[in-house]
Amino acid sequence: MQDSNGKYYEFGSFRIDPLKRLLLRDGSPVALPPKAFDALLILLENSGRVVDRNELMEKLWPDTFVEEINLNVHISSLRKALGENPSDHRYIVTVPRRGYSFVAPVSRIEIGDGDSLIASDSSSPEVEPPASHPTLQKGNDVPAPVTRRFVSSRGRRMAVAISGLLLAIASAFFLWVSATRPQFHASSPGATIAVLPFKHLSSEDEEYLGLGMADALITKLSNIKSMTVRPTSAVIRYDNPEADSLAAGREMKVEMVLEGKIQRTGERLRVTVQMLRVSDGAPLWAESFEESFSNIFDVQDSISLRVAEAVRVKLNAQEKEMLARKHTGKLEAYQAYVRGRYFWNKRSTKDIEKAIKYFTEAIEIEPSYALAYSGLADALNVLAILGEENSEDLILKARSAALKAVETDDSLAEAHASLAFALMRSDWDWTGAESEFRRALALNANYPAARYWYADLLLTMGKTDEAIEEMRQAKEVDPLSPATIAKLGWASYWGRRYDEAIAHFRESLDLNPRYSSALLGLSRSFEQKGMHREALIEQAKVKAMTGPDGPMLAASGNKKEAVKAIETYRRFLQEDMGYSFAMAETYAALGQKDDAFNWLEKAFQNRNSNLLYIKVNPRLDNLRSDPRFAELLRRMRLEA
Repeated sequence: MQDSNGKYYEFGSFRIDPLKRLLLRDGSPVALPPKAFDALLILLENSGRVVDRNELMEKLWPDTFVEEINLNVHISSLRKALGENPSDHRYIVTVPRRGYSFVAPVSRIEIGDGDSLIASDSSSPEVEPPASHPTLQKGNDVPAPVTRRFVSSRGRRMAVAISGLLLAIASAFFLWVSATRPQFHASSPGATIAVLPFKHLSSEDEEYLGLGMADALITKLSNIKSMTVRPTSAVIRYDNPEADSLAAGREMKVEMVLEGKIQRTGERLRVTVQMLRVSDGAPLWAESFEESFSNIFDVQDSISLRVAEAVRVKLNAQEKEMLARKHTGKLEAYQAYVRGRYFWNKRSTKDIEKAIKYFTEAIEIEPSYALAYSGLADALNVLAILGEENSEDLILKARSAALKAVETDDSLAEAHASLAFALMRSDWDWTGAESEFRRALALNANYPAARYWYADLLLTMGKTDEAIEEMRQAKEVDPLSPATIAKLGWASYWGRRYDEAIAHFRESLDLNPRYSSALLGLSRSFEQKGMHREALIEQAKVKAMTGPDGPMLAASGNKKEAVKAIETYRRFLQEDMGYSFAMAETYAALGQKDDAFNWLEKAFQNRNSNLLYIKVNPRLDNLRSDPRFAELLRRMRLEA
């Protein structure tokens, strides 16, 4: 961009040397990324007009497909280098729906053969005072740059030698500054980031691609111990084209958000991605990929590494290996797995059943696909929790899938967590489950499901303080999850910290006023504080979903209604033996111990999940002194 005679530009306190690719401010080098430097040259050479965005992109990336976010990033870098701020664009003005214009007065310095950069005042011609630029309106141009020519002067050779030396020193300094310029640093020891669902630009039947890409990146990045990555369950709420990335980042209380677009056209894949700093919206980096769809694994690897580089994370050998790991080489298996995770994250019974179908399909295509076995185990476990028929059979199948996942890949945190949950639920193998949970968390401390389920195990073992701490850490990873916050409330409830429990349940309800688990927990907490009126008000809100609360009615002195509740439970028992534990609690509240133990035995025979909290359940306190209670704990392997 500089002819044989030489050409330089000056504006304000800046000088730019196109040949040396050097930007100086008051004689000192200013670090500038290569594309931002090129953009500045284009704007300076066209400072008499508005440069269209498409024209800029064609000149900066000839014959290469890129998205406009790349241009935004480099213009932002350029403005930062020039010292501009969002309210003061002294040099570069954005013309809405058109492009950009360089609006400051520009001097073009041309140097012919024998001319010198250094000229005496007496030999310099007068320079025409630059006119002030008009306010840009659509269609308006800005004044052309002023041109001046320096004439020969004595001491020409010395001047050239000195200027050459100065430029050499400046260039070296520029390279040093460029290599050492500060990048983004997290404001806390662990950087926090949310990977938002990519906006999919493909057909409706491939809507899984956007969430699938985000889920894959979350899985990779969550293996970096010095980063906190919001889980897929936290970002799924932003899976819509209108989601505001920065608003999402503020809501999730993260320092950075990663956003992108993904499009599949035949066998071609286009992905554009950028990382934004939430505090001020500054782009930290951006990149575009156009690959064969079969190279989607390489794209995910590249993005993960770029995120780590952008936040200056020092990866250990294990983290590097986890980022580069490809869990399958078969594209069809990957597509089935991603569809499975897409439906798994929707959490309804119907969607979980679809997830099981796709995870099974992925395993059929790739029998050694550990993530697919882990996904299948998770889906079967959740289906059992939702109270589907044959839940014991579902948990046994989940254990089998989780064992296969661990056998296939022992370094997969998700697999160990799935196995731990199955051991806890199907075998009541508390020691084995604890070992697997600890292994899962050692591999990936960012995996919230591991902490969530591990807290359940700790409560089962009566370790309420440890369970509360696990849920506090789970909340740090996923601070806006009504389920996680409610689970912290339940841990506090089982720990007899009723005021704390009420605060957590209310926080959960602030996020989802209809969340039944939080409503139920709030009513139970009021019950234990003797606030029976408040307890009944909250319980009424979930009565249609859970049925009447016999123990609460009995505790409030309404024994007649408690007996009616028992009759209602008997009708429910014809279809769902899960109500056997509610029968036991109600008889305990009525003081009928023999009946209470009879129904506890039925709950034991059916492996009722509510038995997991038998050591910490305050509703059973009046049964604890009975030898039959200690015997039940022994049979559950909870006492020696």
